[in-house]
Amino acid sequence: MSQRLSQLHTGDGLDRWAGFAIVVLGFALCYLITALDTTAMPGRQAYLPAAAAQAASPEYAAKVMTAEQLLKAGNLDKLKPLLDEMVAGYPYQAEPFMLMADYHLRRQEPVAAMHAFRQALDLNMNYLEKKTPLYQGKKIRNTTREAEALINVALAANPGNAQMRKSREELYYMLRKLAGGCGD
Repeated sequence: MSQRLSQLHTGDGLDRWAGFAIVVLGFALCYLITALDTTAMPGRQAYLPAAAAQAASPEYAAKVMTAEQLLKAGNLDKLKPLLDEMVAGYPYQAEPFMLMADYHLRRQEPVAAMHAFRQALDLNMNYLEKKTPLYQGKKIRNTTREAEALINVALAANPGNAQMRKSREELYYMLRKLAGGCGD
Protein backbone atom coordinates (compact mmCIF):
# COMPACT_ATOMS: atom_id res chain seq x y z
CA MET A 1 0.00 0.00 0.00
CA SER A 2 2.82 2.39 0.73
CA GLN A 3 4.20 1.64 -2.71
CA ARG A 4 0.86 2.59 -4.28
CA LEU A 5 0.72 5.89 -2.36
CA SER A 6 4.19 6.74 -3.47
CA GLN A 7 3.21 6.09 -7.11
CA LEU A 8 0.23 8.43 -6.82
CA HIS A 9 2.28 11.07 -5.10
CA THR A 10 5.13 10.96 -7.58
CA GLY A 11 3.17 11.75 -10.76
CA ASP A 12 5.09 13.47 -13.50
CA GLY A 13 5.06 17.24 -13.97
CA LEU A 14 2.21 17.20 -16.49
CA ASP A 15 -0.07 15.46 -14.00
CA ARG A 16 0.69 18.06 -11.36
CA TRP A 17 -0.01 20.96 -13.78
CA ALA A 18 -3.26 19.34 -14.93
CA GLY A 19 -4.40 18.90 -11.33
CA PHE A 20 -3.47 22.48 -10.53
CA ALA A 21 -5.39 23.72 -13.59
CA ILE A 22 -8.49 21.75 -12.57
CA VAL A 23 -8.41 23.26 -9.09
CA VAL A 24 -7.97 26.80 -10.47
CA LEU A 25 -10.80 26.33 -12.99
CA GLY A 26 -13.04 25.00 -10.21
CA PHE A 27 -12.39 28.10 -8.09
CA ALA A 28 -12.93 30.37 -11.12
CA LEU A 29 -16.24 28.66 -11.87
CA CYS A 30 -17.38 29.07 -8.27
CA TYR A 31 -16.41 32.74 -8.37
CA LEU A 32 -18.30 33.35 -11.62
CA ILE A 33 -21.43 31.66 -10.33
CA THR A 34 -21.49 33.67 -7.11
CA ALA A 35 -20.45 36.97 -8.69
CA LEU A 36 -22.92 36.85 -11.58
CA ASP A 37 -24.87 40.11 -11.64
CA THR A 38 -28.56 39.43 -12.15
CA THR A 39 -29.81 43.00 -11.88
CA ALA A 40 -31.87 44.37 -14.75
CA MET A 41 -30.07 46.45 -17.34
CA PRO A 42 -31.07 50.11 -17.46
CA GLY A 43 -33.30 51.15 -20.29
CA ARG A 44 -36.39 49.52 -21.72
CA GLN A 45 -36.00 46.29 -19.72
CA ALA A 46 -36.35 48.19 -16.46
CA TYR A 47 -39.75 49.48 -17.55
CA LEU A 48 -41.29 46.15 -18.56
CA PRO A 49 -43.30 45.72 -15.32
CA ALA A 50 -44.63 49.27 -15.70
CA ALA A 51 -45.47 48.60 -19.36
CA ALA A 52 -47.37 45.46 -18.40
CA ALA A 53 -49.30 47.40 -15.77
CA GLN A 54 -50.17 50.10 -18.31
CA ALA A 55 -51.36 47.52 -20.81
CA ALA A 56 -53.63 46.00 -18.17
CA SER A 57 -55.12 49.34 -17.12
CA PRO A 58 -58.72 50.02 -18.17
CA GLU A 59 -57.77 53.57 -19.18
CA TYR A 60 -55.21 52.29 -21.70
CA ALA A 61 -57.62 49.68 -23.07
CA ALA A 62 -60.31 52.33 -23.50
CA LYS A 63 -57.93 54.58 -25.42
CA VAL A 64 -56.88 51.72 -27.71
CA MET A 65 -60.52 50.83 -28.36
CA THR A 66 -61.42 54.46 -29.07
CA ALA A 67 -58.47 54.81 -31.46
CA GLU A 68 -59.47 51.62 -33.29
CA GLN A 69 -63.05 52.87 -33.64
CA LEU A 70 -61.92 56.26 -34.93
CA LEU A 71 -59.65 54.52 -37.44
CA LYS A 72 -62.46 52.28 -38.67
CA ALA A 73 -64.79 55.26 -38.96
CA GLY A 74 -62.15 57.18 -40.91
CA ASN A 75 -62.19 60.07 -38.43
CA LEU A 76 -58.50 60.87 -38.84
CA ASP A 77 -58.78 64.43 -37.49
CA LYS A 78 -59.81 63.17 -34.02
CA LEU A 79 -57.53 60.16 -34.21
CA LYS A 80 -54.21 62.01 -34.60
CA PRO A 81 -54.31 63.91 -31.26
CA LEU A 82 -55.36 60.73 -29.44
CA LEU A 83 -52.50 58.78 -31.01
CA ASP A 84 -50.00 61.52 -30.14
CA GLU A 85 -51.24 61.40 -26.53
CA MET A 86 -50.99 57.59 -26.44
CA VAL A 87 -47.48 57.54 -27.89
CA ALA A 88 -46.35 60.10 -25.32
CA GLY A 89 -48.18 58.47 -22.42
CA TYR A 90 -47.34 54.84 -23.25
CA PRO A 91 -43.91 54.88 -24.92
CA TYR A 92 -43.25 51.22 -24.09
CA GLN A 93 -46.42 49.88 -25.66
CA ALA A 94 -46.39 48.77 -29.28
CA GLU A 95 -50.12 49.19 -29.99
CA PRO A 96 -50.07 53.01 -30.21
CA PHE A 97 -47.28 52.81 -32.77
CA MET A 98 -49.18 50.19 -34.79
CA LEU A 99 -52.25 52.42 -34.73
CA MET A 100 -50.06 55.36 -35.77
CA ALA A 101 -48.82 53.29 -38.72
CA ASP A 102 -52.41 52.50 -39.71
CA TYR A 103 -53.20 56.22 -39.47
CA HIS A 104 -50.35 57.00 -41.88
CA LEU A 105 -51.45 54.22 -44.21
CA ARG A 106 -54.92 55.76 -44.36
CA ARG A 107 -53.30 59.06 -45.29
CA GLN A 108 -51.20 57.24 -47.92
CA GLU A 109 -47.90 58.06 -46.22
CA PRO A 110 -45.95 54.78 -46.42
CA VAL A 111 -42.62 56.27 -45.28
CA ALA A 112 -44.19 57.62 -42.07
CA ALA A 113 -46.05 54.33 -41.63
CA MET A 114 -42.78 52.41 -41.98
CA HIS A 115 -41.27 54.60 -39.26
CA ALA A 116 -44.18 53.81 -36.91
CA PHE A 117 -43.96 50.10 -37.75
CA ARG A 118 -40.29 50.17 -36.86
CA GLN A 119 -41.02 51.64 -33.44
CA ALA A 120 -43.72 49.03 -32.83
CA LEU A 121 -41.44 46.17 -33.88
CA ASP A 122 -38.67 47.42 -31.63
CA LEU A 123 -41.11 46.99 -28.75
CA ASN A 124 -42.84 43.79 -29.85
CA MET A 125 -41.60 41.45 -32.59
CA ASN A 126 -44.79 39.34 -32.35
CA TYR A 127 -46.23 41.45 -35.15
CA LEU A 128 -43.94 39.49 -37.49
CA GLU A 129 -44.64 36.00 -36.11
CA LYS A 130 -47.38 34.10 -37.91
CA LYS A 131 -48.15 31.95 -34.89
CA THR A 132 -49.32 34.90 -32.78
CA PRO A 133 -52.67 36.68 -32.99
CA LEU A 134 -50.78 39.98 -33.42
CA TYR A 135 -49.31 38.98 -36.81
CA GLN A 136 -49.33 41.79 -39.39
CA GLY A 137 -46.26 40.81 -41.36
CA LYS A 138 -47.76 41.09 -44.83
CA LYS A 139 -49.02 44.61 -44.19
CA ILE A 140 -45.65 45.65 -42.75
CA ARG A 141 -43.77 44.06 -45.67
CA ASN A 142 -46.01 45.71 -48.29
CA THR A 143 -45.71 49.09 -46.59
CA THR A 144 -41.94 48.75 -46.48
CA ARG A 145 -41.88 47.97 -50.20
CA GLU A 146 -44.03 51.03 -50.96
CA ALA A 147 -41.77 53.18 -48.79
CA GLU A 148 -38.72 51.78 -50.58
CA ALA A 149 -40.10 52.82 -53.97
CA LEU A 150 -40.87 56.35 -52.74
CA ILE A 151 -37.47 56.71 -51.06
CA ASN A 152 -35.66 55.56 -54.21
CA VAL A 153 -37.61 58.01 -56.40
CA ALA A 154 -36.98 60.89 -54.00
CA LEU A 155 -33.25 60.11 -53.78
CA ALA A 156 -32.96 59.79 -57.56
CA ALA A 157 -34.48 63.26 -57.93
CA ASN A 158 -32.42 64.78 -55.11
CA PRO A 159 -29.49 62.66 -53.86
CA GLY A 160 -28.63 65.19 -51.17
CA ASN A 161 -32.01 64.99 -49.41
CA ALA A 162 -30.98 64.33 -45.80
CA GLN A 163 -34.47 63.26 -44.71
CA MET A 164 -34.70 60.62 -47.42
CA ARG A 165 -31.16 59.40 -46.73
CA LYS A 166 -32.15 58.89 -43.10
CA SER A 167 -35.34 57.15 -44.25
CA ARG A 168 -33.24 54.86 -46.46
CA GLU A 169 -31.16 53.83 -43.45
CA GLU A 170 -34.37 53.03 -41.60
CA LEU A 171 -35.59 51.14 -44.67
CA TYR A 172 -32.50 48.93 -44.57
CA TYR A 173 -33.10 48.33 -40.88
CA MET A 174 -36.70 47.29 -41.61
CA LEU A 175 -35.61 44.99 -44.43
CA ARG A 176 -33.23 43.25 -42.02
CA LYS A 177 -36.03 42.97 -39.43
CA LEU A 178 -38.37 41.51 -42.01
CA ALA A 179 -35.75 39.05 -43.20
CA GLY A 180 -35.24 37.88 -39.62
CA GLY A 181 -38.96 37.70 -38.79
CA CYS A 182 -40.75 34.39 -38.51
CA GLY A 183 -43.52 35.25 -40.95
CA ASP A 184 -43.91 35.02 -44.72
